[in-house]
This record gives sequence, structure tokens and C-alpha cells, in this order.
Amino acid sequence: MKSNGRGQGGSTHEHHRYHAESTSPPLSVALAAIPLAHLFIQQLAAQSGEAIAPFGAACANAIGLTNQVPVHSVYWTSGRTRSYKLGKLTVYLQHVPDWQLVLWCEPAGELVRALAWAVPADANKVLRQIAAKVPEAAIHELQQHASVFPPWLQDALQQIGQPRVPSNS
Repeated sequence: MKSNGRGQGGSTHEHHRYHAESTSPPLSVALAAIPLAHLFIQQLAAQSGEAIAPFGAACANAIGLTNQVPVHSVYWTSGRTRSYKLGKLTVYLQHVPDWQLVLWCEPAGELVRALAWAVPADANKVLRQIAAKVPEAAIHELQQHASVFPPWLQDALQQIGQPRVPSNS
């Protein structure tokens, strides 16, 4: 049964409530439902025309920037914030600014979302970690879209393209 999204308001407080829930399905049930959720999200994106992609923490985990495994099935969307029930699994869609969904259906989009997950003060450090893990072409693809990113991410992308000066620390 899917939610119609009415009365949810899409506030960030609602998003934090999801992480505070203590009644989540056993891990085996949640893992078994992941392919179903992924297929559902693909179909929803195709039917609605929305950009829908895994949220930043999931991308950061997939890239190896964190070992924290997301407990909930959360996706970022260009559409409204809402949730859907797929059996025992609830899939949460959270509206985010457009820049966080740049390249949403491309591998480099995962890098954008992982960077969005990082706090702006850590952008340079996180981008260096990402650059060490991905092909140089992926970083160049991000740099080609820099004009749509916030200033802190534009600065980090500009600095990553400059030769590094060895530090003594």
C-alpha cells in the first residue's frame, strides 16, 4: 500500500523520525526486500519522470567512505517527500535540492550524493578520498557540472584539479 503523501509536510523533522524508529524488520527481511525496493524505485522514476536515487549515506557507504550501513531504504527525489510500504519494508523518498540529483542515473551521480552527505567543512578531505578510489574521468565529469553545485563543492572540485603540495604533517 502506498502513501499518498498528504499531511506529511516533507519536513526534515519527519526524515529524522525515520532514523529514530525502533521497530525495523530483521536484517534478513530488509536485505531480501532490497531488490524489490530497487525495482520499485526504477519503475516509479520511469512512470513519474522524477529523478530518484539512493541517498547520500548509502552512496558514501557504497564508495567506502563510511562503514555505517543505512538501516532504512531512503532515496532522494526531485518530487515530493513521501513513503511507500512494500510488504514489511518502508521506502522513504526525500525531496532534495536539484544539485544533489545531478547525474542521478550515472555512476558519477553517486559521487555527487556522497559529497552531499559530507559536511561542507570536510568537502576537500572527502573529495580527496573519493578521487583515490575512482577513475580520474569520474572527477572530471563532476568538474564539468561544477556550475550547478554550491560554492563549497565548486571550491573543492577546483582544488582537487590543482597539483597537491606535500605536507609535513
